[in-house]
Amino acid sequence: TILAEEIPSIDQNSKRVCLDTLRTSDFVILLLGPSYGYVPTEQNVEELSVTHMEYKHARENNIPVFAFIQKNDSIDSLQQSFIREVSDFNNGLFRREWETEKELCTEVRKTLVYWLANKYRMDKSSSFSIKDKIKELYENYSELKYFPVNVIHKIEQNDGKVFENLNKII
Repeated sequence: TILAEEIPSIDQNSKRVCLDTLRTSDFVILLLGPSYGYVPTEQNVEELSVTHMEYKHARENNIPVFAFIQKNDSIDSLQQSFIREVSDFNNGLFRREWETEKELCTEVRKTLVYWLANKYRMDKSSSFSIKDKIKELYENYSELKYFPVNVIHKIEQNDGKVFENLNKII
């Protein structure tokens, strides 16, 4: 996972670090909660939140985005608009909703297994095994607190505890 909290101090502006790091990611896990998030005031003519900028950047660069929307009755108006964009039938994403951390973890796990199966599926003559690939993924990353940089770029607007619990289940 790429979390701003995990990136060391770098002699570059924050926007560049976020977008450059995103560009090297295999995919994005987009978690949308009730709040639109931080909206930088400078060099942001569209007045997008950082998360929204990262989402658009991922889509423009053909980086797969897997969206998970938290069920919540008190979503702010800017976030409602962002969720409508992400959920748009023609231009948005097929997404999943979640209420509890356990539901989120289950949905993310199913999504990653499905993605891996499609990404690494080969013809029947191949000796490749998706089971082996998933096992390798679990073995290589299980002892780490977070998945390594460039494997997942997680855009989050929720309590960091959600992702810590997600790692325990995946």
